[in-house]
Amino acid sequence: MYKLFKVFFIILIVKNFQIVNAHENERLTSGKPIGTLPVEITLFTYWMDGNDVVLYWTTATRINCYGFFIERKDALTDWAEIGFYMAIGDSYVPESFTLKDESPPPGIYYYRLKQIDLDESIHYYNVILEVMIDPPVNVDDNRLQTPEIFSLSQNYPNPFNPTTNFEFNITKYELISIRIYDVLGHECATLVNESKPAGTYKIQWDAAGFSSGIYFVRLISNNFSTTKKIVLKK
Repeated sequence: MYKLFKVFFIILIVKNFQIVNAHENERLTSGKPIGTLPVEITLFTYWMDGNDVVLYWTTATRINCYGFFIERKDALTDWAEIGFYMAIGDSYVPESFTLKDESPPPGIYYYRLKQIDLDESIHYYNVILEVMIDPPVNVDDNRLQTPEIFSLSQNYPNPFNPTTNFEFNITKYELISIRIYDVLGHECATLVNESKPAGTYKIQWDAAGFSSGIYFVRLISNNFSTTKKIVLKK
């Protein structure tokens, strides 16, 4: 009797070991990580689609995920949810997601990404986006206003660190060149070098890789040129 019990006990242990080992082999060969991993967000950015703000983010993995909220605030309001993307379950491959904030009024807005687990745990991604919504272009008799003269406005802010903005007017369709030069006349950057129709334009220069000092921005067209002095102060 004792020998029979001993044999049965040994067979039971072997069977249990085989079941556990089979499950472990399945996990090892399926490509899935062993253990629970967090939702790994790799990018959070945006682009403009007309008057809409399109929020875009990517993940490397999603474990125990329920979904994502986009939250928005401005200078007068606190964070508020403006959209939800349901993404229930696990994923072990890169994925991308988008949500659209449709036609927010002109102003400066901040966006952040909130992720919810299945157990209702909340996680915030450590990037906050700043988005400026410009007012609509003025119209007269259903026609866009056409500038009367070529011009390049003084940059703002000035001095600046590290980005500054320029606004320029074009009276007709032609080739436009806008370049940055240092005090020795060496070209540092090309901001515009293409043909553009008549209109008012805004551009930005990011001088993060340049040292403090005086620079010059020059606009050149077929029959017009102008130069402005700008100051980078770090």
